[in-house]
Amino acid sequence: MLKPLHGAPVTRNGFLLKEEVELNPGDLVGLGKHYLFMFKDPTSTSGSLQTPPWMTKLCPNSHTKTSSCLSCGSNMAIKRLQRCLPPRWRDLEGTEAVVVYELEHEERVLQEVLDMLDPIGNEPKLTPAFLLSLCIQHSAFTFQPTHFRQLLLRIAGQIQLVMWEKIKELAAIQPESSSSDGQPEDLQLLSMEELIPGLQPLVLWMANSIELLHFIQHEVPQLLPWRQDHEEEGLLDSEISSTRTACEEAMTVLEEVIMFTFQQSVYYLTKSMYSALPGLLDGNPFSVSGQLRVPDGLGSILEVLKEALKILTAFQVHPDISLQLCAYLFFFINASLFNALMERGSVAGFYQWSRGVQIRANLDLLMDWIQGIGLGDLANEFFQKLSAAVNLLATPKETLLQASWASLRTEFSALNAAQLHHTLTEYHSGKACPAGWTPTLNDAELAVRTADILESFDSHPPLILPSSTFHLELGKPVVEPALFEQLGHLQEFIRRLPRSETQAEPDVEEQATPDSQSTTSPSVTVLQDPAHQEVSDQVTSSDLASPAEPSQAQGSRGDLRSCEAVLTQKLKSLELQNTFQGGQVDMGYHKSLALDPSCLLTPPNTPQGMELSELEADLREGALQQKKGNLGAEE
Repeated sequence: MLKPLHGAPVTRNGFLLKEEVELNPGDLVGLGKHYLFMFKDPTSTSGSLQTPPWMTKLCPNSHTKTSSCLSCGSNMAIKRLQRCLPPRWRDLEGTEAVVVYELEHEERVLQEVLDMLDPIGNEPKLTPAFLLSLCIQHSAFTFQPTHFRQLLLRIAGQIQLVMWEKIKELAAIQPESSSSDGQPEDLQLLSMEELIPGLQPLVLWMANSIELLHFIQHEVPQLLPWRQDHEEEGLLDSEISSTRTACEEAMTVLEEVIMFTFQQSVYYLTKSMYSALPGLLDGNPFSVSGQLRVPDGLGSILEVLKEALKILTAFQVHPDISLQLCAYLFFFINASLFNALMERGSVAGFYQWSRGVQIRANLDLLMDWIQGIGLGDLANEFFQKLSAAVNLLATPKETLLQASWASLRTEFSALNAAQLHHTLTEYHSGKACPAGWTPTLNDAELAVRTADILESFDSHPPLILPSSTFHLELGKPVVEPALFEQLGHLQEFIRRLPRSETQAEPDVEEQATPDSQSTTSPSVTVLQDPAHQEVSDQVTSSDLASPAEPSQAQGSRGDLRSCEAVLTQKLKSLELQNTFQGGQVDMGYHKSLALDPSCLLTPPNTPQGMELSELEADLREGALQQKKGNLGAEE
């Protein structure tokens, strides 16, 4: 018999032991980090050497041929076994990170992780993703596959519920309103100082969901073969398939969290700058001394951009997502200002050289600031339409009057025929419209299509999830010591939890999960390791169980899927496009997430409260139905 004492790292065939187990001839016993022994029964009278079971699986032909390392003479199968062990997170001193808890305490541990971080505090913002990943690895190595699958779904469901609560709170700070005739009333928009505290929790869970999604997608699959080294091949395939499905469901929920927090962040940021945008068209950047100055309207736009960059950096949002959020803001600024400029053209005398020069100077001030933060090329890409229209107005009157339609179409190619024709028709030159401005035969029909004048918000860029360069990657040292401080706080919380003296209610446990066996671990020390996985689908709060009733969290696969229909209707405005190949997830793919522009990039009067309340009601109804189902199963 082999039993670890005082939390010592002892493994049997690569699995960390938490309680006493029986050894069989050929078992590999690991003591500490550097010693590996093969067990041989000293009482055996058999003189023949038998191939260990793990050797048969790794090397099907090992009974006929043994392959040894030429440098050290050890068996090659053992060396492959060692190489396959998932990497560990370590601090700069080499200390490994691990979370260890008993199964009955899992709910309390997860809730502690979700509650321990204050968005406005100084703690590392990726603490939840770091600690939840360690919980996933502990469950993968310690508990039954059923419990491991439920943990994945529970984590995703809890994050989703937290996200919805934070969105509700933000919506309550600045409620939508309209008059009885459906026309928007004057809105008192929040200042950035008031808005940022409401945005911080959304950005927090967007950043952590991105890291968790990567962890589940790429690292958890590496754990699956190691869980079942003693199982029959058919059962192993079944367990892996079920676990992969659970991973798919958890990943879909995390994807939705990322999409919706991204969407809401863009929505509120664009809403905050909406009222300031006209200032870029009307503000005078020229002072009495002739020096350029930043008008009030432009200053407000810059403030939104600065605060957006500050919060994205502070909360360690993946750089690809941060860049895309800036792209959305640039897209909104371009489309909004361009449409406003086209509409203002109907005002007599607005389109003239002096106005064009003024707007061009304001736009240059904005571009200079964007160039200073290293996003000049990105802004140029999205401001092409606005810049072309402003350049047309800023062209000296004499030069413009002498130009032909064909030359103007070439010089201002970013404008379509209708937009160019509208600008020239409304241009205030004090003279009759020059004959040279008449559209050519090829453009004549297109030039009068007024529906093509304004820019559509539907053509926003897709949201693409990142595939590399994450903040938390196994195999790389954790360079943020504060993460290990947070791990220490969680360890202390676990140590204070009451330790079970016996397995509680084994009959209930067996009723909930017939294939389960004892999984409680007496150890509550923490000091070692993490891991990951792939794919996605959906889950909700109904997978959550009371800490005092762990058996409710041990429901069957069917129980967990009973509330998926509710989540299928969730986030009705979002569309998810994934790339699958032969039933497998392409691990290197980019997921394109197309968002409905009706609730992403809109004026600040778009009502969103109804959708949120409906979705919240759906989630709570699904949770209630699942709770009733669990109670019925117990009876």
